[in-house]
Amino acid sequence: MPPFKKLFFPLLCLLLCINTSTSLTFELGRNIEHSLVQKGIPFLAIQTWVHFLSCLFFVALVLILRKIRFELLFKTALLSIAIALPISVYLLSSSPLSYFLTSLFSHSILTFLGWAYINQITKVSEGKKYYFILLCLSTVVFMIFAIPLTIFSRLGPAFSSLPLLLGTWGCLALTWLCDCWIRKKSPDRIPLQKAIIAFPRPWPSLILFSILFVGFKLILSLNAPLFGSYIEHAAAVSPSEYNSFLGKHAFFSGLGILVIFILAPVIGPRLLKIKGWQFCMFLLPVFGLIALLIPQILSNPFSYTCEQTLFKGLDYSWLFPLLQIAFLCFPLRERFLAQAWVCLALAPLLEWGMKWLQLDASGILAVSIVILICMAASIWTLAKLKPAITEKT
Repeated sequence: MPPFKKLFFPLLCLLLCINTSTSLTFELGRNIEHSLVQKGIPFLAIQTWVHFLSCLFFVALVLILRKIRFELLFKTALLSIAIALPISVYLLSSSPLSYFLTSLFSHSILTFLGWAYINQITKVSEGKKYYFILLCLSTVVFMIFAIPLTIFSRLGPAFSSLPLLLGTWGCLALTWLCDCWIRKKSPDRIPLQKAIIAFPRPWPSLILFSILFVGFKLILSLNAPLFGSYIEHAAAVSPSEYNSFLGKHAFFSGLGILVIFILAPVIGPRLLKIKGWQFCMFLLPVFGLIALLIPQILSNPFSYTCEQTLFKGLDYSWLFPLLQIAFLCFPLRERFLAQAWVCLALAPLLEWGMKWLQLDASGILAVSIVILICMAASIWTLAKLKPAITEKT
């Protein structure tokens, strides 16, 4: 079996294609969202149906796909998304089902499948060594490639869906070619890709992993309105102050996230080797608490920029690779549905539930601190359970 580093570049290309596809489908979803809102359809009701159907989709995976081979599932999903997108854009454009097909079935499933694919062909030792650099490098390169898409997206809903659809088809075709490239370079790993899907058995560990992933996502969604309210206040004061703040926020947040993405691949693998997975994960609630307290201590407007930068940087560069390494502790046959449970069932359900909470700034801070405490308790419990995040997995 060839070393993982020989697959690094093909896997990097695979992630870039998937990231680009998800961004294009996100823009398609925004166009559909805008048209549905214009027709008077309540958007919260649309999101409710999307989260409900997400849970049903997970149940379908459990009941139907237990005997399917992963390689067949991966290619079937790519073809299904390629077929579903034009149907949602042109045939179901006036139905909330079109938003479901772009927001969940295309956007969420693509992100989930990319890392599910990588976890099917990776050992724990390889994940500890390469996951940080793989994720951070793919994200930074994608951010550079995404600049033209950001410029086009400023054209708003008038920006035609046809270029987005054609671009998504092109990226899906490239994803298929990357899969062929990986299979050609590493035929010895192909039996791992064809592992039969089974339901995960170590439920305590899976639930605790879910608390870590969902908890941090909930803190991000809870604190986003605070930043949005400050932007609205700046816009109400004067247009010049609003534009100045947005420009400085974009510059310093981008610079801060870039620094975090540079440091994480350098620090992460070394800390994993010296201190272990639990210690690295425990840093997440510690820095999360620091991020929450910055706006409380400093009255500077850019305290919100620091908070958002820390949360987003830690989410992408620290939480996500550690979570993917944690999934490697499950037996090979169980990794797929373990990821599906966390990413497709539990996370959307809890995020939808939190949207109904009406909290002021102090309430958001209190709930966020409680979530961080729950995350720290989950990490401590995982250390007691001693999950098999070792070379033996």
